[in-house]
Amino acid sequence: MLAATDLVYFILVFLKQIFTSFSDFSCHCEASFSLLFQRSASNLMAFTNTEKSAMQNYSEGTWM
Repeated sequence: MLAATDLVYFILVFLKQIFTSFSDFSCHCEASFSLLFQRSASNLMAFTNTEKSAMQNYSEGTWM
């Protein structure tokens, strides 16, 4: 009976460690994805501005 109690306690401690480390990892990933999204958004805006400029030059006949 004592071994079963120790086994249950070990499993609970193990699961707690897994969830604690997962939540730390999750926070780290969330910060990384946030930074990645910000960079992607700024790159997309730069590309869109370049595209607008190219379209404007093409419509004005100054593209070539």
